[in-house]
Amino acid sequence: MRSLKTSLDTDSPKSTPSMDHHKN
Repeated sequence: MRSLKTSLDTDSPKSTPSMDHHKN
């Protein structure tokens, strides 16, 4: 799952934290 997070973070660092927070 780290790979996906890293990919998303690189693609859209702003959208990553929001989604991460929601998923977590």
